[in-house]
Amino acid sequence: RPTVKMGDRGACGRHHRLGKALVGRVARRDSRQLPDRRAIGCDERLAILAAHDVPPSALTLEITERVLLDDRPAYMRSMAELRALGVQIALDDFGTGYSSLAYLRDFPVDTIKIDRSFVAGMLSNRGDVAIVATLTNLAATVGLHVVAEGVETVEQAHTIRQLGAAYCQGYLFSPPVPADELLQLITPFERTA
Repeated sequence: RPTVKMGDRGACGRHHRLGKALVGRVARRDSRQLPDRRAIGCDERLAILAAHDVPPSALTLEITERVLLDDRPAYMRSMAELRALGVQIALDDFGTGYSSLAYLRDFPVDTIKIDRSFVAGMLSNRGDVAIVATLTNLAATVGLHVVAEGVETVEQAHTIRQLGAAYCQGYLFSPPVPADELLQLITPFERTA
């Protein structure tokens, strides 16, 4: 999913203009901020979205597994509140660190992002292919979306697609760009849609 920084009303207005072309907006947050919706500016961001007629479902809060290790009840409440409002939750760098399959069962997440370290080795390491395939199948079985991170070659994208992941992210498509540059990149596609 493309990332558009939305720190102010102007950025949200640009996001609104991107509307049809973008699947969602990702916001990465420090794990210490998640328990308090005010600390992450959740209410303010939701108000900005509403002012620009952008549904909360267009906002994806990307968290790392570290968040889930800390104060579980507080994070569960915050994530449940955000999801009830329509905000999507993505678990970043899945498969590394303190990964636990229980996260997929116990926490209100919508998407797992398979860590780039597995994608990078896929073409030369059967173990990495097996891990990506297993995570993709598991996610589909429990109703989650999958994003494969760190896709840099057409061969990687093709393999990931064959394994069933619907979304890829990485330098094959574009390095991270500011919202204004993203508008320039996708404008030709809006005209043909």
